[in-house]
Amino acid sequence: MKAYELAALPPKPLIYSRPGLGKTALAMTLGEECLYIDLDDNMEVAFGLHDQFETDRLSVEVKQFLDEKPDKSDSFDRCSAFITKVSNQCARGEFQYKYLVVDSLTSLQVACMNGVLYKENRLGTNPEIQHWGKRDTQLFRLVSILRTLPIPMFMLAHEMVEDVGGTMTVKIAMDGQKLPPKIVRMFNEIWYLRARPGKQSSTELYVQTVPTSTITCRSGRGLATGTRYATILKDGSPQDSVSMLELLALIHREEGELKKTVSTTA
Repeated sequence: MKAYELAALPPKPLIYSRPGLGKTALAMTLGEECLYIDLDDNMEVAFGLHDQFETDRLSVEVKQFLDEKPDKSDSFDRCSAFITKVSNQCARGEFQYKYLVVDSLTSLQVACMNGVLYKENRLGTNPEIQHWGKRDTQLFRLVSILRTLPIPMFMLAHEMVEDVGGTMTVKIAMDGQKLPPKIVRMFNEIWYLRARPGKQSSTELYVQTVPTSTITCRSGRGLATGTRYATILKDGSPQDSVSMLELLALIHREEGELKKTVSTTA
């Protein structure tokens, strides 16, 4: 395999932030070519945005996996079976969408643990060591399948803040000790969404990709830290929004283009 073939592999960013910074709204700009797997049940936050991508957001194909009864938890199993089906369709060239979004990793791991407890008639109780082990195995397998899909895949997640040795540290919101660092190592693109003051009392939303001692993020493909994806005016309306496709174009080049570059410079 040539290096340009590796460079052309579809990117799979893990995108996380605190609530209200537009993860869902940004992902939904992928439009009708996107299949959106929703476990958060919070998509309505994106429907009230009136910008140039409003039609795209309303055109996204959504597949929800939610537990409908308080005494039953099978959403993870249904989601896992569906993602396996997607993987098989991709392998046969039959998957009809160009992009996949999973919203969110945080809800996915909760659904997985609830499913483990439900199968042992322990739903609603505190998990024990063996339950953590089963959850870690099942969730790692599912994320591994998602990572091997031959299309761009966007994994959304919430953030959590922990006191680590007296320092407040921002992390991807996941329970457990062993699995979270293993999941983080699976992603070369980890984008942390942030906000900063803009002009005339506006707020600029941007992507941080350079890690610090307190924030986990990176971009193996070189997305510049500070890349802005929206401005929120004082009245709450969005301005100068950027689509996910525009961000994707900054880090992804097709194999044919890369091969042509190699041939030209050889």
